[in-house]
Amino acid sequence: MSHAILDPRMLKIANEILEWARTFLMAENPEVKRPYSANQSVCPFVRESVETNSFYLAFQPCIGAEERQIRNILLEYIDEFRRQPPFDPHLQHKKCLLVVF
Repeated sequence: MSHAILDPRMLKIANEILEWARTFLMAENPEVKRPYSANQSVCPFVRESVETNSFYLAFQPCIGAEERQIRNILLEYIDEFRRQPPFDPHLQHKKCLLVVF
């Protein structure tokens, strides 16, 4: 997203989330049963977003926010997310934003 300063604790968390994305989101799961795709990973878009350096993380420290507040926070990220590459409409599915509360 826009320039952020991460302290060592946040860097550690970001690395843990990336590892979770690799070991869980990118992994095949026997409970996923997509009828029209051979890809049965938890999220079929995460691998490409990580591989193309467009797997974005945003940290939101508002613990205990109500659903309406969370919705508003998420909506605030839309414009910033659109300003991140890739920009080609055919590559938009290779872009991911994970907001960590």
